[in-house]
Amino acid sequence: MRKLTSLLVLACLLAACSPDPDPGPPPATTPAATASSTTPSAAASNPSTDPMYLEAVEVYKAYFAEVDKAEMSGFEPESVADAIDPYLAEPLKGLVESAYQGDRELGFRPKAESGAKITSMAPNPGIAREGSITSLRVCVDASHVTMVDKASGQDVGTGRKTYNEVYFKREKAQLKAFIQDSEVVNRCPM
Repeated sequence: MRKLTSLLVLACLLAACSPDPDPGPPPATTPAATASSTTPSAAASNPSTDPMYLEAVEVYKAYFAEVDKAEMSGFEPESVADAIDPYLAEPLKGLVESAYQGDRELGFRPKAESGAKITSMAPNPGIAREGSITSLRVCVDASHVTMVDKASGQDVGTGRKTYNEVYFKREKAQLKAFIQDSEVVNRCPM
């Protein structure tokens, strides 16, 4: 039961769902989670035209589309690891795969006809984590998505709106997201 609860919590954090219709305010962010330093791509005079930012946007959109496609199929693929490998590095890759496996194991499927949507993206100039070379701010709206248990047909969670800070690094010359800090929000702060 403990493993089941842990997987559900991790899955809901990554998929922006919540089994409680009104969980209250999001938890406070710790100082360690917000430690920052200047990134090399922050030097661009207009961060939204920085080639590394534009590359990060494409990487994030591709990763997001792969996970959304797998989730909307009712978690039919046994794994998303191969599909997300070109876009994510550890530890984020393992967390996304673990959340996917948890939802799949629990027999969840989306009730909605469309998945979560990226509502806005922006550069996050001057902010770095653990050697990242660029970062994005991303708002995602999954508030119209309800997850149901395949076996019982019961609703198990409802999507949320999230604000995410996503950090990227090069892995074998390929830009990949490797850290994502997420916060449940009522409205996108950007």
